[in-house]
Amino acid sequence: MRYVIGAFVALAMLGVAGLASAAEVTGKLAAMDGNRIMLEDGTIFVLAQGVSAESLTPGTTVVITYEEKDGQMVATAITPSNS
Repeated sequence: MRYVIGAFVALAMLGVAGLASAAEVTGKLAAMDGNRIMLEDGTIFVLAQGVSAESLTPGTTVVITYEEKDGQMVATAITPSNS
């Protein structure tokens, strides 16, 4: 029983750590090149597999959800901002 509880606690901690690593930023899209996008402030994001920015154009204000992986900011979602 102790092992089951320990395993449950470890999995719960990993789940919380995964949630804590996601962040969100809002900015104007400056440029797109393949699977990379850059905001006007110079921040560069790599698009995660399955994430598309094809419908967006430079100058559009976007909200990007991202995670840092291997020293890169990987966009897991990108949507136009409502503001």
